[in-house]
Amino acid sequence: MKTKVAKSIQNLQLKSFEMMTNSVSFKSILRGTGMTFVIIFGSSLINDSSLFSLNSLMVILGFFLIFTPYIFNIAENSNI
Repeated sequence: MKTKVAKSIQNLQLKSFEMMTNSVSFKSILRGTGMTFVIIFGSSLINDSSLFSLNSLMVILGFFLIFTPYIFNIAENSNI
């Protein structure tokens, strides 16, 4: 089971790396970096599932990076 999880994590890391290197837009780079943070630090949360650990903070940062382009796009469209 652990080898299957490790293999799927490795595949996700490879896909996100390909997405980061093939794209030139800043939004795609932010999304790819956020996905990488969530995958890497989220997979280490399996071993240490403390809420206030560095891993959980990095996962939160990863989700923030993923959704940052959408947040700023909404703010630009609504003329705030």
